[in-house]
Amino acid sequence: MKRVSDDADAIEAGPNVAAALVACSWQPPRRAIDPFALLRYPGDWQLFSHAGGVLVARDMAMRIPLPGGLADAAGRAKAMAALGAVTAVPAPVPAPVPAAGAPLASAPSTGTRPPVTPPIAIAALPFDPHAPTALVVPRVLFDFTGTTTGAPALTCSVVAPRADLAGEVARVEGLLSRVEGERARLDLPPSTAATTTGTPSPSPSSPTTGPGGPDGVAEDSPWPADDVAVVDVTKPADFVAAVRQIVDRIASGDLVKVVLAFAVDVRATTGRHVADVPTLLGRLRARDPSAPLFAIDGLVGASPELLVARSGAEVVSHPLAGTAAGDKAPLLARSGKDLDEHRLVADDVVRRLEALCKEVHAPTAPSVVERAGIAHLGTLVRGVLADDPLRRPSVLDLLAALHPTPAVGGVPRDRALDVIRSLEAVDRGWFAGPVGWTDAEGDGEWMINIRSAAIGGGTARVFAGAGIVAGSDPIAELAEIRLKLRTMLDALGAPAERGA
Repeated sequence: MKRVSDDADAIEAGPNVAAALVACSWQPPRRAIDPFALLRYPGDWQLFSHAGGVLVARDMAMRIPLPGGLADAAGRAKAMAALGAVTAVPAPVPAPVPAAGAPLASAPSTGTRPPVTPPIAIAALPFDPHAPTALVVPRVLFDFTGTTTGAPALTCSVVAPRADLAGEVARVEGLLSRVEGERARLDLPPSTAATTTGTPSPSPSSPTTGPGGPDGVAEDSPWPADDVAVVDVTKPADFVAAVRQIVDRIASGDLVKVVLAFAVDVRATTGRHVADVPTLLGRLRARDPSAPLFAIDGLVGASPELLVARSGAEVVSHPLAGTAAGDKAPLLARSGKDLDEHRLVADDVVRRLEALCKEVHAPTAPSVVERAGIAHLGTLVRGVLADDPLRRPSVLDLLAALHPTPAVGGVPRDRALDVIRSLEAVDRGWFAGPVGWTDAEGDGEWMINIRSAAIGGGTARVFAGAGIVAGSDPIAELAEIRLKLRTMLDALGAPAERGA
């Protein structure tokens, strides 16, 4: 699977490179653009939707390496410096530049947010916080903000060398005119679904036969269930044995919790690609219209879990732990095992944020959060950073402090990670790592990469994890894994009997 952030021809960030780039924003007078429809046009696209808006990015202006991974404080500082070195300039179009800096929405997946201020960096980061990785600064960004009523507000931005700016802006305007014109030609209604809530609006069809069609627009081509096969990459017997080992170590006092991952591959049986990203996103939207979505570097998912968001001095995290099928949701809040497991996660998030915030607030008891037929216990944690902006940690610093939380790692953290490395035969890669964006001011939003698939040609790899604590039953934990896998297996067209 080729990732945009691994592109050998990428422009590496450095003082001279970043300083040679300029950024501009403008608001085009259009209201008929569906953000998800943009992904059907040529380009290297990334998408992130959450907190009242959808970010759609195309192509790359700059690659910012993190050779020491997320855990490297010097690397994070250099990344923020590279973003800050890009100069903001007026857009070469007669349109106003929107103001930024409004606070986060009051809930993690509803409401609206202000337009982001370019440049931003967007990425899916590995689970291993020490693994080398990179952030990508998009060349073009379409930022849709709004609520579930009315048409979304669209802000466009470009990051490019000054000499290329006018041409790049003209190309963006041309693409928007084309998208708008094709919607009008097909007599489709204007989109009102720029946020992650509401009923998905239809994507434009096109008289093409696929990506190579006469208009260059990808075909919306659902694949029949008979065209895919599901293969357990993690062997169920190995998973059950690993759960038993962990439970024994917990009983001895060596561990408190370990999250054990399980991997399956969904393979195309007809020689075609296993999925196209726009169709997969459409299926995830149809299953849960309010779910945050992402499509970044070959990863496509609908994560239920906000790892951390920062807007100025405000910080929000929404850790989830404790899981049941949706029809068992009323029992979840009374399950001693699930409550204990969740408390480990929420307490860890609160403690780590208390070291960075002047205030941290969290309810004394979790609430039940339901997503696509799966219920979780969740705690909405809010923090307030220092009044002085120069003393505030960036969202990348907050990420480094929190990741991996006990929701995806374990307790104690380092010992649990050692167990994961020794017992999991399949490398997690980007599964359970952070996915999201940051801007030059240190604001941003990052989800945990779960309920996702890593797509590469004819195969999509899907992971799920189960939190193992005292009293965990191996067979019940395997059943929980199958439940969590269903979100992506259903979206990929895998029949229940082959993914259960």
